[in-house]
Amino acid sequence: MTMRMESTSTKDTTITTTDSPSVVRSSRLELRPAGDDSIRIFPGDLHISRGERWALTGPSGCGKTTLVNSLCGLLSPVSGDLRVLEQDLYAMSSSQRDRFRGRQLGVVHQEFHLLSGFTAKENLAIALRFATGETGRTANRRASEMLEMAGLSHRAEARVERLSRGEAQRVAVARALVHKPKLLLTDEPTASLDSERGARILEWIETLRDTTGCAWICVTHDEKVARTFEQHLDARSWLRPEEEA
Repeated sequence: MTMRMESTSTKDTTITTTDSPSVVRSSRLELRPAGDDSIRIFPGDLHISRGERWALTGPSGCGKTTLVNSLCGLLSPVSGDLRVLEQDLYAMSSSQRDRFRGRQLGVVHQEFHLLSGFTAKENLAIALRFATGETGRTANRRASEMLEMAGLSHRAEARVERLSRGEAQRVAVARALVHKPKLLLTDEPTASLDSERGARILEWIETLRDTTGCAWICVTHDEKVARTFEQHLDARSWLRPEEEA
């Protein structure tokens, strides 16, 4: 199997081989962003293996979030082949994709999408119940453990609308990892943060991710952040020349 990746300094691609279990595989993927008539073409083959850390970079509008939405099962490709955990998401029904996403993936969108009216601990417990069927004391214990690792034990019973943005972000990451997913997807986790706070949130995400061993794809516009990842996809290669200018 092949893995195609972009370096942080060039658009030239290199091919390496790996025998690790596949988390994401795609071939000649074409995506159309929601509300946009243009098509983004991801050239070549992509292979992401278990435990790998990938940064996805590029200017606004080049299709980074579009790719994340496709990997989540939220946006069907126009053409090409896409497999997540060796499953063809778009051969599934909508409800099957929802179950797959809830059980196998951890996703942190820019707006977090926490369940308002519920506490921080309840948000994690509900996600765990959906993913694994765990309820009651077992779910609450796991949720409490994750919030403790997030440094939020003292906010476990706070309703999420009363949390600061930084606290809500940590709850969203803890919720994404509470069920030990195979793939973590984060969309601009350091946006609107200064470099020091951004570094702390990435370090904290890595601490939690390390307990699961899952692969991590991180969308970022910050090249400094991207350089902390072992692999790098440069979305500029998806742009037409007139768009890049």
